[in-house]
Amino acid sequence: MNISLSSLRKFNVVIAVPDTFHRQHTIALVDLFLKNLKFHAIYIHLESVLAAYGAGQNLCCVVDIGADKLSVCCVEDGSIIKNTLFRKNFGSRDIDFMLKQ
Repeated sequence: MNISLSSLRKFNVVIAVPDTFHRQHTIALVDLFLKNLKFHAIYIHLESVLAAYGAGQNLCCVVDIGADKLSVCCVEDGSIIKNTLFRKNFGSRDIDFMLKQ
């Protein structure tokens, strides 16, 4: 992107973290972007909540089908509803494998 390290102070960072991301990893990312790289500001939010906002929905169920995992959670008013987040360790790659047999 041809941005010098000294000019990073003018930029902000937006991070969409996975719903099951560990708090320690988030803190490490904040330290990296703010202390080491010297960005001006940072905004962190959960992927499912951002997906709900992007779809313009106040209340929805977000299904994330990845190659190796499937996760489902319900979002209401900008937060994940307690006990609605679950993850399965299979995804589209496993489904493709089963259909080819």
